[in-house]
Amino acid sequence: MLQEENLANRKSLRQLSKTAILFALSLVLAYTESFLPPLLPGLPLRYGFSNIPLMLLILNSQSLAAFSLVLLKSLLVLMTRGGLAALLSLCGGLLSLLSMSIMFWLCPKRMSLFAFSSLGAIMHNLGQLCVIKLTMGISTSALLKSLFPLLILLGLASGLLTALLLNLLLPYFLTHSLTESKSKA
Repeated sequence: MLQEENLANRKSLRQLSKTAILFALSLVLAYTESFLPPLLPGLPLRYGFSNIPLMLLILNSQSLAAFSLVLLKSLLVLMTRGGLAALLSLCGGLLSLLSMSIMFWLCPKRMSLFAFSSLGAIMHNLGQLCVIKLTMGISTSALLKSLFPLLILLGLASGLLTALLLNLLLPYFLTHSLTESKSKA
């Protein structure tokens, strides 16, 4: 009985450590990404590289850890950039997490990293647009309608870049035990 409890504690500690490492990686990727030119001049859109750890967790059926990562990232944004930025981060992150988790659950063997990453980026943009609409009022409706097609295209572009980077990093994560299984999408 004590041996089973020790094993459960070690597994729990190992999962916590992996999540902490992936959170740190997310911060490093976000910081590195800040040095890159914007996807589109004039719009404060990012590439989404900091979502690679989130995608790794989803690809390894660790949605609870992925949810924790979204919350941690949003909490950090709250502390560094304020309430509205944190709300944008949280809503975009949760919608992205939900959509990628559903996609992985429905077709884990048939999805491409590009489709997976692009869906996450587009849904993140949609979540942030919803927050902007709710916080700025109905008068922004025309602006949002005109921006959404552009944000879909930018989501596809950032999804492609993020998928390429994830594909390059995936073998490293598999060989260094930062993921539980060797699932490859």
